[in-house]
Amino acid sequence: MKVKTFKAFLIVIISISGLTYGMGNKTSRQPEKHLSVKKVMPSDVNKNDSASLETLTAPTLSPSKKSGTNLVSPGAFSFSPIVKKVAPSVVNIYSERVQVVKNSPFAMDPMMQLFLSRGFNFDSLFNMPREIIQRSLGSGVIIGKEGTVLTNMHVIQDATKIKVILSDGRVFDATVAVRDDKIDLAVLKMQNLKGELTPIEIGDPEAMEVGDMVVAIGNPFGIGTTVTTGIVSAVSRFGGFIQTDAAINVGNSGGALVNMGGQLIGINNFIISKSGTSAGVGFAIPINMARPAVSQLKSGGGDVQRGWSGLLVQTITPELAKTLGMEFPRGVVVNAVHPYRPAKEIEVGDLILEMNGKPVLDKETFYYRLAGFPVGEAIKLKIMRKKTEIETQFSVIKPVEIPLRQRTTLKGNHIFNGVVVANLSPALESELGLDGMRKGVIILGAVVQNAALRLFQQYDIIHMVNNHIVLSVDDVIKVLQSEKVKSMKLIRNGQTVEIK
Repeated sequence: MKVKTFKAFLIVIISISGLTYGMGNKTSRQPEKHLSVKKVMPSDVNKNDSASLETLTAPTLSPSKKSGTNLVSPGAFSFSPIVKKVAPSVVNIYSERVQVVKNSPFAMDPMMQLFLSRGFNFDSLFNMPREIIQRSLGSGVIIGKEGTVLTNMHVIQDATKIKVILSDGRVFDATVAVRDDKIDLAVLKMQNLKGELTPIEIGDPEAMEVGDMVVAIGNPFGIGTTVTTGIVSAVSRFGGFIQTDAAINVGNSGGALVNMGGQLIGINNFIISKSGTSAGVGFAIPINMARPAVSQLKSGGGDVQRGWSGLLVQTITPELAKTLGMEFPRGVVVNAVHPYRPAKEIEVGDLILEMNGKPVLDKETFYYRLAGFPVGEAIKLKIMRKKTEIETQFSVIKPVEIPLRQRTTLKGNHIFNGVVVANLSPALESELGLDGMRKGVIILGAVVQNAALRLFQQYDIIHMVNNHIVLSVDDVIKVLQSEKVKSMKLIRNGQTVEIK
């Protein structure tokens, strides 16, 4: 009994000593993660009529002039100041879509399986199309007092009904105002607003460094607003995305990734995981990449129009730097230019060092920054030509459609029968999400199915038919009408494929 009493006494003494040390040396303890969960139940509200897209106004999506002061003071053990600031701007999004399926509802019935195994064919009787309603959930961020919300495109893809639920329980119908399929982003417009909204403060993703702490807020698994914390694990992943180890799960898509000042730096987008749940490898769309989509509101919405420079660049490697006579790798080198490019002063071989005063580290940085400029906005470049630094400026434009696409379905007694082709142009490449500055004829698909079509893949580029180089749809048709196809060369994923 005395031994137990002595042990208890020691535990009390050690606990008091530890507490005293923790209070005296506050920097010795790290801030604990704070989890805030609030159940939000969707209400039954009637669907309102959609507002005209012509009446939409675009909020300003520029970094706040405020410094984004760290809201977590030294020695504090809670992220609640950040959560209180940001939570009213993060919303839950519920969507419905109608899908038509043709599979029979009796297909898995044991008795039906017995009949089918004996040769009975009930397809004509039971394989009738029927409609099912699919529901999905996600998150979004309010960026404008007039009801503008950012989310992921896959959250509301093909939706026939969209509801936005605020942190205070209010529910509004919403419509899709702008689509940006290239980066999986959508701009929603809430309808028939009642009461005030709290737009989030915009931060600067380029000010973030690897190791900086971040907070992710969303609606994982539909359980309600949830907060997780982590750090910036990497920047400029997959063409500019922010990588974080803050837990992002199903339902977090479209939610906010904020800095320690409570400013929006990214829209949570996807994870890499074998299990489908967070493995600490999540990715967010930098908020400055959303600027073209928000700017598109001024033009009445629709599909986003990204600026185009007409330049094809390559990262300068140590080997290339040595070839160019550089002491160390710096900037990107221009590999090709389009004849109708807006950056007319840029030439092949120029080195691009800076864009709007910020260093260009590699081609990913170049295209990532370029993606943040809406059509018509000016860009300042610092370039080096023959060891002389030059500053130039140009305004990005819509990708040009030169030559015209001339979409055609090839017909005839040949291997290309039923293949759909078109002339490549910067505009078509942009629509298809292709990179580069290719020329020639691209295969878009097929309208009939036959064994010969297995030779082709979507987005193959027809380079040569027999011994004829083809640069247009007319060239292909001319060869097919005059000769029997004996061989061809295709460009597939940058590699030449020869078929005989």
